[in-house]
Amino acid sequence: MRIVVPAILLLVLADCSFMFRKPASDADYGAFPENYKELINTYVEDAIWIGSGSSPTGSKCCTYVDKRPRKAYVNKGLMFGGGVGWIGYAVPFSFVDKDTREVLELVALIRNSRVSYVVSNSSRTWNMLHYADRAP
Repeated sequence: MRIVVPAILLLVLADCSFMFRKPASDADYGAFPENYKELINTYVEDAIWIGSGSSPTGSKCCTYVDKRPRKAYVNKGLMFGGGVGWIGYAVPFSFVDKDTREVLELVALIRNSRVSYVVSNSSRTWNMLHYADRAP
């Protein structure tokens, strides 16, 4: 009995992906962000480097993992019904932290020519991020 209850719980939790919803097939992802590098560099300079007295070297501050933004969405947590909480374009990128020299792997979430937010692989949102051309 001690083994059966944890095993059943593990099976139930392992297949929770069916509870997350996908966007409708005709969902509006917003305009394709042609200037995504400029948007992300500006975001990094304004939000991350603000008040530091220094800034990255313009367009060379970030390295882009993928060549183009991809349609993506972020699910709400299961406590909130697992629905779609954000929809737009995702752009993986990295840059070097000015203090630690550590390379930070991030994803910029862009909608309507604006960086909505940036997620790191240590954030809760990272696990809820899905690309529209892949099942969650």
